[in-house]
Amino acid sequence: MRAAAYHPQIRLADTLREKVLIPTGKLWSELGLPVPHLPASDWKPIHWAALESWDHKNEKLLRSWAEEHNLHYDWVLSDAAAQLTTWRSFPGIKGAFTIILGYRAPQFYIEPWLVDHELEVPYRKRMKARFATALEAYIREVNQLRIRLLPDRGSQGAHYRWAAERVCLNWKWSDIARENGVHVTWQAARKAVRLILTKIGIPESTT
Repeated sequence: MRAAAYHPQIRLADTLREKVLIPTGKLWSELGLPVPHLPASDWKPIHWAALESWDHKNEKLLRSWAEEHNLHYDWVLSDAAAQLTTWRSFPGIKGAFTIILGYRAPQFYIEPWLVDHELEVPYRKRMKARFATALEAYIREVNQLRIRLLPDRGSQGAHYRWAAERVCLNWKWSDIARENGVHVTWQAARKAVRLILTKIGIPESTT
């Protein structure tokens, strides 16, 4: 999704705003629906009837948008709906389909302080030393993972761009290879893209 969102010829995020977010925002006002965050208990029957019409139009526009990009899949519709909710809740957010990379931190156990058997100063020193050891081990593990992952991030980014071009723009394998900044064969492009499409659940018959 991210590769397609920032591809200049696909503009997945921009078209989602243009084709769904903006029209449904206008429709919300035209139907006289309440301002966002108004408690449901304060809604009137006319509002619920209007919301049903709005929901129908929102889904229709969302599916039409997905079909235009050859991305009419449940997971795409789900991700797009989540992005729309984010934009509606936080209008200032400009990005779309972004993922912040993080590594799960281990749980750190602080031993109970047995005040009758250990003074505060040695207890503090012991717990700080244990935490420092655990922190160093965690940072070392993350750095080792990054060493394995980072060298391939450039090529992975290119592969996802190729997949977006294949699916959303219907480019031929030779077109994808020719437009790539670095020389690559069409066979290599096809192999990389097919692996991605299998992973994300886009059938081979559609490409």
